Amino acid sequence: MASWALLPAAPVTGRCLVTPARTKRSSSFWVRSSLDTNVSDMRVNAPKGLFPPEPEFYRGPKLKVAIIGAGLAGMSTAVELLDQGHEVDIYESRPFIGGKVGSFVDKKGNHIEMGLHVFFGCYSNLFRLMKKVGADENLLVKDHTHTFVNKGGNIGELDFRFPIGAPIHGILAFLSTNQIKARFAIATMTDFTANHLHCHVSLFWKPTYDKARNAVALALSPVVKALVNPDGALQDVRNLDSISFSDWFLSKGGTRMSIQRMWDPVAYALGFIDCDNISARCMLTIFTLFATKTEASLLRMLKGSPDVYLSGPIRDYIIAKGGRFHLRWGCREILYDKSSDGETYVTGFSMSRATNKKIVTADAYVAACDVPGIKRLLPSQWREWDFFNNVYELVGVPVVTVQLRYDGWVTELQDLERSRQLKQALGLDNLLYTPDADFSCFADLALTSPEDYYIEGQGSLLQCVLTPGDPYMPLPNEEIIARVKKQVLALFPSSQGLEVTWSSVVKIGQSLYREGPGKDPFRPDQKTPVKNFFLAGSYTKQDYIDSMEGATLSGRQASAYICDAGEELVGLRKKLAAQASEEYTKAVNTTDELSLGIRGIRCSSAAPDNNRNNNSNKRETPQVLKIAVSGVTELLRLFSFSNKASRLNGVSDKESEEFSVSGIDDVVTILKSDFENAYFVTGIFTSAIYTEDCVFEDPTIKFRGKDLYSRNLKLLVPFFDSPSIGLEKIEQGIDAEANFVLATWKLRTYLKLPWRPLICIDGSTVYDLDDKFKIVRHAESWNVSAIEAIGQLFTPTYGRSND
Repeated sequence: MASWALLPAAPVTGRCLVTPARTKRSSSFWVRSSLDTNVSDMRVNAPKGLFPPEPEFYRGPKLKVAIIGAGLAGMSTAVELLDQGHEVDIYESRPFIGGKVGSFVDKKGNHIEMGLHVFFGCYSNLFRLMKKVGADENLLVKDHTHTFVNKGGNIGELDFRFPIGAPIHGILAFLSTNQIKARFAIATMTDFTANHLHCHVSLFWKPTYDKARNAVALALSPVVKALVNPDGALQDVRNLDSISFSDWFLSKGGTRMSIQRMWDPVAYALGFIDCDNISARCMLTIFTLFATKTEASLLRMLKGSPDVYLSGPIRDYIIAKGGRFHLRWGCREILYDKSSDGETYVTGFSMSRATNKKIVTADAYVAACDVPGIKRLLPSQWREWDFFNNVYELVGVPVVTVQLRYDGWVTELQDLERSRQLKQALGLDNLLYTPDADFSCFADLALTSPEDYYIEGQGSLLQCVLTPGDPYMPLPNEEIIARVKKQVLALFPSSQGLEVTWSSVVKIGQSLYREGPGKDPFRPDQKTPVKNFFLAGSYTKQDYIDSMEGATLSGRQASAYICDAGEELVGLRKKLAAQASEEYTKAVNTTDELSLGIRGIRCSSAAPDNNRNNNSNKRETPQVLKIAVSGVTELLRLFSFSNKASRLNGVSDKESEEFSVSGIDDVVTILKSDFENAYFVTGIFTSAIYTEDCVFEDPTIKFRGKDLYSRNLKLLVPFFDSPSIGLEKIEQGIDAEANFVLATWKLRTYLKLPWRPLICIDGSTVYDLDDKFKIVRHAESWNVSAIEAIGQLFTPTYGRSND
């Protein structure tokens, strides 16, 4: 049972925790770690935008959704969509999931995090997600006090522990804080008696204001207004986005000293920038919740590493629901086109993993990136829309996270001798702020998150967040560690003599977006002007700040937009299919050889033959096979659901003229680049190195003209599903006739037919060159026979392996 004291605990110089008895607290408070209690109920007396109602059950058509980014935003989107019955694939360029909340294990078994992660009691969307995936027991509740560590080991607090909840507990915390000393009092208001403590401080009013002006200022404060009108208060807070928190705070009677000693560390912890540079909206969003929700200021931390206790359960839930993760697959480009009525739509994501390339297609596409990620991904032409161009007004904040393992307990301030023993974990078990170091917030993870970070026989594991990180980004890790060690010693002189036994440094060039004054209007909505393209991410428009909670909320909003557009997205699919059918029919009717339309599918072949002089041994494809090929062509046309090929941003003919080919080495270099673009399955190839009447042939067909070849490739793109082609080897040669290049490759692709056949071809291509080193012949051979190729086309995926 929870045991509650009647009075707040008096400030202390340090609190002791003994691990592994992790439920024990230094005061008389006992708090369960479950999310069933001690969390803010955001369904009542809270701004509606912060916690959307549960979505209605989706009754529309099932959609296929591709998501770029496996951070909290991407996974939140995936969970919501899977719960509504959709098909979801998540692509992540890193070898691990979680994004900025991710972690990984180094070769020595150390868990390394991207940053320090703290869970406020008002993280209702994130808590909802954690309960859904079964991670609700993975958080440890900390004492309801915000602890400041000052130089010399002096401890200050904002102590919210009081039997009466919001807003009284917050008022008392601010009035009784010892972080702002009496000589730093902001303004004398009146004698206030609480537990026999006489306070002569006021947080918001100028010293010359009389009581009437104080009452007016209080009534007009968004924080106070939130008590009676949460949505109105939130709108008032939004309207303060154009000024910094310092400007707002000083205008209400605050002092520069209180900013430096208390509010700057808080601002650095929230947004990685100080009060002079952070928007008043950002800080006051938090304060309005603190004022109205007793538990909003209560902190939790994971009991171990994020990959195990946060990302892991979400990943398991997604997989159990049928979702798929594709790690180490990065998105190189968004492919897009315009319909006949001028409407822009995405046709696919161009993906790469090492030397493998493929095009991912779906009904809806989601970019769940951070700010630098979305800037890299958006096509430059889309900046013609203010919606997308506004994104470039946002910039990320650099941050450096340092981990230091000691051979003793750094934050133990009560017993110097015991801080040297390694049998029990001792020290401050909470998030810690400081105004006296370059790391504004830090924690001893061996105490706060002991499951993975407490190691028997070892001491504290300090995780320090250096903000702003700009001065540290160019420094070598050794110098960063030395500076942090020195600052730790200044905060905890009692740690003199303790040695660092292990350390790590993680640099993120752009982390949270810089929530400076005037930036909120540039945050994009999750729904974009491109009908089948959506955004997610904590930087996108949502009523919370850039944070784990903001990322989770953005995912919920992105999913809602996709479900709302379900019928429209299917309508787009059908519309493009009709256009594709019409164009395909026209293309087929312009050639004398019906089977030409499917040459890229490798439906027949002899065994691969790398001998470029084997023309005399070739046999004409049997007529029955041509009939079969024609039938497959009609099937492909029937089941196509994309109109033209993707907007292939390869080298245009005009741009191609700029290529200067002076020898066979140049040709090899360009061909390697074309294979990197997976030109067989994307249509992106350098046409300038081919002659106009170049001969193209494979075991089933032969024709002339590079324009016709380009057109055929582009017509095939919509039929490929998750294609990849890997270049095995490329070499050059010369014989009595001419120079040539020989490339060996492997093709793997599914086809968008109801039975989703898998095409597996190992082949080679001979490129014959003329005296100007242009390609005059492009001849393929394959490792499968014609019958085997036809068999692949009509074999369901589940009927064979893809070895």
